Amino acid sequence: MLKMTKRERWTALALFLFLAALVVSLAGNLLLWERLTGQRELPLEGTFQAGSAPGQERYFLFRDGNYCLYTQRDGVLKQGTVSAKGAGLYTLLDDGGGESYLLRDHDGVYVVDGGEDAVLYTQLGQFLALPSIPGGYPEWCRQPESAPGSK
Repeated sequence: MLKMTKRERWTALALFLFLAALVVSLAGNLLLWERLTGQRELPLEGTFQAGSAPGQERYFLFRDGNYCLYTQRDGVLKQGTVSAKGAGLYTLLDDGGGESYLLRDHDGVYVVDGGEDAVLYTQLGQFLALPSIPGGYPEWCRQPESAPGSK
């Protein structure tokens, strides 16, 4: 049996506690680093706008797996469904069978629609901006009616 003095036992205990605290601190720092630098999926909800010249703006609306592309002058140009592919990449399938691709980024959404160029639509908000347009909006865009008798 190994004989240790009282001082050696306290030194060994202090060393053990120091190493345990170091391991716990390292694990905590790794978890914090992962949380801060890990990829987070950005929500694809709300209104996004491209163009700023009056009458030339184009808007994308996204809600619950549906999308709508419109201009205030021409009304709804396209509508359809959104399918997530992961890592911020989405496929847009319009009601006519056409397919476009979208990348969600902190800047907004980049849309590739048949051509080689990606168009950036910046986010206006996580709400649906619904000005008056020719022809109206798809059913999923409409705000729920108030209950009878409520104002």
